[in-house]
This record gives sequence, structure tokens and C-alpha cells, in this order.
Amino acid sequence: MQFPQGRTVTEHELLGSVPSRTILDNIRIAFLVFNSRTEVVHANPSAKMLIAGRDWLWIADNRLKHHGKQPAGIEGCLKNAMTKASAAEKDNTLMLSGTHGDNPLLFRFYTLDHGNTDPVTLCTVVDPAANHHMNVSALKDVYSLTDAELSIISLIAGGKDYKQIAIERNVTVSTVRSFTKSIFKKLGVSSRAGVIHKVQATSIQLNLLQT
Repeated sequence: MQFPQGRTVTEHELLGSVPSRTILDNIRIAFLVFNSRTEVVHANPSAKMLIAGRDWLWIADNRLKHHGKQPAGIEGCLKNAMTKASAAEKDNTLMLSGTHGDNPLLFRFYTLDHGNTDPVTLCTVVDPAANHHMNVSALKDVYSLTDAELSIISLIAGGKDYKQIAIERNVTVSTVRSFTKSIFKKLGVSSRAGVIHKVQATSIQLNLLQT
């Protein structure tokens, strides 16, 4: 897979086959590559940088480690998300955060090379708080969102949980849940992680860096 310098590729185009490590290492989007045993077989520089910025998450012995979860717990979460990706389910995302819900990261999984006996799972890693405002605004007309719904989506995309959103909006948690129920229906998702992915996917382009 060779791309002319400066070309942008769509998410679908890139994920249509197993990309080489050289390609992944020269893309701004953070990627992890897992095997079927949930071992990290590759992490590109962007993914390493995102993970290094979290004191609760790291990679050791080819495993993703989480300060607040036992090894079996984090591997179980990964395995569940990878199974959903393999079955082509929509909700193939995983949100991980620190013990107090700080600095969350969104992981989205794509199973590749289906003919292989040990399929590879490609995972995009997104910081929900980074550069989401333009994408949030773009959702309004596409999904007929109200200003209130857009405001809550912006807070969700910034990594806020229901309690934090309620405090910031000066409403009850039940009110926030009512709004999010409507938001989920309009966006066709079933979780906050799904909302964040929808925000990111609205205008996502994978820009290749100069090699």
C-alpha cells in the first residue's frame, strides 16, 4: 500500500486490508494492532504518545495495562470489544479512563484479514477532549439536533460523564439521561462511546505525514 506524498485516505479505504507498520507509523491517527490473544503486536507513535500521557495506562509485555483493572479485567474488556468487531456489530467501542474518570480514551476495533487463522484487530485510539468542537457543530444539521442536545454532545465528546454534565449544565442527572436517550436515538448509537465515535467520524480524514 503506497500512497503519494500528501494524499489523504478515508477510514474505510485504510481499513479495507491489513496496513503495513510503515503506513501506520506515518499517520496522525493513533492505532494499536492486536492479535486474537489481545496482545499488542504494534503501536504507532501517535498511540504511544496518547498512552504515555496517561499515568493509569501503559503497554508492558505486549499487553495493555490499566492501573485500576486487574489483567484479566482489561483483557476481558478488550476481548469483548474485539468479538463485537469480528461480528461487525456497531457498538465495537471501549472507553477507558483513570480511577476517577480522568483523561479518558476511546478505543474502536476493526477485525481485519478474516481469512487468517489468527485474525488481526486494528484499533483506533481517540482522545475525546481533543479537537471535537468543529465535528460536534457539523452534526447539528445532519441529525436535526437541538442546541441543548448539541451542548450535551459537546460535553460527552469532551469526556464528561453524566454527573459532570449535570453539574456543568445545572440540571439533574435524570435530565441529562433523558437528553442522551434522545441523542442516542438520533445518532443511531447506544453508548457515550458511540456518541464520541460519531463525532470523530463526522469529518475524520487520515492524513499521512511526510515519511
